[in-house]
Amino acid sequence: MARNIEIKARIENIEAVVQKATALADQGPIEIFQDDTFFICQNGRLKLRMFSPGQGELIFYIRFRVFRYASHRNRLILII
Repeated sequence: MARNIEIKARIENIEAVVQKATALADQGPIEIFQDDTFFICQNGRLKLRMFSPGQGELIFYIRFRVFRYASHRNRLILII
């Protein structure tokens, strides 16, 4: 399974962060529209993520919380 590390942080000045990110980036920003639907699953979590009527992902994941960050193990299935 793939592994993601998720960190959430507070931003005091969004404009300053956007300027720094723009300076580091090759292009963008690119806005991604998505709709997530979550399902109860006995051994983890299941999420259906739709980007458009014909494109989406089905994601099964297990979340481990340690202090202030969350680690995820997941399997991704593309929906065409």
